[in-house]
Amino acid sequence: MFAHAWQVTTWKPVQLTPTQFSELLEKFEKISSNVLRSPRSTLRCGQALWAAPVEGRHRGDRIGIAWDWAEVREGVVALVDPMRLLSNLQLVDDDGICLDESALVVHLNTALYALDWQSSAMEQRRPS
Repeated sequence: MFAHAWQVTTWKPVQLTPTQFSELLEKFEKISSNVLRSPRSTLRCGQALWAAPVEGRHRGDRIGIAWDWAEVREGVVALVDPMRLLSNLQLVDDDGICLDESALVVHLNTALYALDWQSSAMEQRRPS
């Protein structure tokens, strides 16, 4: 299934506690990614979208995370901007109160370090 990375912002919002979100990390899979051509460099850059299905009251929904990445030197990729991750996840505390944006960014960044997205990005062909 191919989906544009930024489509994740149109997905139905899913509210989970940080613990519930952490428990889903092993279920995340690459949905789509692309490699973009930089006219000024031979290094790659691209976008990625990873997602996981959600069970329970959100059954049938999925949580997605999208981001831009760039090759900083041949064979080494990094997030373009760790503060600019897109997701349909809304983190809530045990009382259902939404956590602030900074808490969400921390949890999304932690999730990315649990995923093998760098290897996946490097396996993609260079654009022709």
